[in-house]
Amino acid sequence: MALFVVGAFVLTSNRPEGPGVPMFLVSVPALGGLIAAGIIAVVAWFRRQERSLLVLLTVLPSLFAVYFVIGEFAFPR
Repeated sequence: MALFVVGAFVLTSNRPEGPGVPMFLVSVPALGGLIAAGIIAVVAWFRRQERSLLVLLTVLPSLFAVYFVIGEFAFPR
């Protein structure tokens, strides 16, 4: 979550002078962490029989991240 906040701050700073921070330095680790959290939630769901709502809330954003990554590879801009 902190990586997304830092990314939003970097993208909205709008400083034209000096070198900028490439967007992939923030977005790739953030998406990787989101996908890793989803994998851990799925493992907890099946292995430990963890059936809480918080585990499901962790899986949903990671499914969006996987969807975005697959979409980016399938239809590059």
